[in-house]
Amino acid sequence: MAYPSPPESTPARRAPFGVRHGLDLARRLKRRLRRELDDAKLRWRGYEPTQLSPDRQLRFATGLVRGRSPERGRFVVGGLFTSTLGLGEGARLFYGALESLGAEPRALNLSDAFPLHDRCAFDVGAAPTPKGGGVLVIHLNAPELPVALLCAGRAQVRRRRLIGYWHWELPEIPPEWQSRFALLDEVWAPTAYVARAIAPFTRLPVHVVGHPVTPCAPAPLSRTDFGLPKEGVVFLCVADALSSLGRKNIDGVIKAFRAAFADDPRRTLVIKLTHTQHVPAVLATLRQHAQGAANIRLLLETLQKEHLAALMAASDIVVSLHRSEGFGLVLAEGMLAGKAVIATGWSGNMDFTNADNAALVDHALVPVHDPQGVYTMPGQRWAEPKLEHATALMRALASDEGRRLRLGEAGRQSAARAFSIATLADALRRTSAMPYLDDATARALGAPE
Repeated sequence: MAYPSPPESTPARRAPFGVRHGLDLARRLKRRLRRELDDAKLRWRGYEPTQLSPDRQLRFATGLVRGRSPERGRFVVGGLFTSTLGLGEGARLFYGALESLGAEPRALNLSDAFPLHDRCAFDVGAAPTPKGGGVLVIHLNAPELPVALLCAGRAQVRRRRLIGYWHWELPEIPPEWQSRFALLDEVWAPTAYVARAIAPFTRLPVHVVGHPVTPCAPAPLSRTDFGLPKEGVVFLCVADALSSLGRKNIDGVIKAFRAAFADDPRRTLVIKLTHTQHVPAVLATLRQHAQGAANIRLLLETLQKEHLAALMAASDIVVSLHRSEGFGLVLAEGMLAGKAVIATGWSGNMDFTNADNAALVDHALVPVHDPQGVYTMPGQRWAEPKLEHATALMRALASDEGRRLRLGEAGRQSAARAFSIATLADALRRTSAMPYLDDATARALGAPE
């Protein structure tokens, strides 16, 4: 059977140039009006970004970043500069390192938008963050990113490359984080462990940019000022209750210490906690585990950084039997202070701890179970440190001062290299942000002329 030939197609007539130009102008005007309308809704209705539902936060933030045209300029660091949270310390460290490199960064303090934390002093300057090009690095995780961008405002983002500096403690990021990739151009992570948790879920560049941890000069305080015995060996464990004390495994530290030393007054365990007012039930359980042990001290007040450095200086061994870490800031600070560290041999800290500079605790990977509910992803696993091994390491280091000192010095030297500003500059030169930095900033990072 013969089928009729299809009719000859008539070429589509192209609209005259003037019409095309007018339509393009109308589309651009429509996008601009939509963005200004979104801004007006927030202003006229008196909304604070934190008062919006997460869906509306994301919708408004998506409109905010749409149509950006990044230009070259300096670094702007956004974060919780006056917060005692670890995310705030990360922003402060990065900002300070850029200053030391001569990159002349600008600070965007977002602490007021996230009030659920204690405050600390930090000078971010009185002058407002200038508008213009460059790179905006936001030291907040995916859930907080829309609020951070809305608080920053369109003028701070429309000509800048946007980078999220994210932390996460499990092998995969939560599914709800993935919608935030649309707000960014690039993601940075403090360790290879965190980068591996992010990279499979995005086409954005994901780079490892480690924290430039620096030693803090301790306040002139002694053991007596902290109510600690002048003699004997002091173990120090530090944790933020908002980061899940189950993940930090504080009860495991208590059990290992009590198994190692019972009530020996020559051995003291100091557990320094913050934000415990938010988890009274968990704190009550920890008190129960430490009950009757005169050589275990719980310190719950917030300490300024130099006072915490003094507490670390007064200690002999820093211990972390974590089930997972995105980075391990306390371990890094302990190593820089020349303290022997005992740590679970898994997750983010393995970027800078090894068998030569730390006492690594054996572990098994087990399904995640977090009584606080901070980490609830089905199918995820984290480490369960072997407490018998931790107990043996505690005894060995407590009884051998020479071994403690050698391990502490090896840790100090390797940490000084790993966390130097030269190491940071090298990592930054390998990121996708370099084409958006001005010549002066690129020179400060050691980029070739």
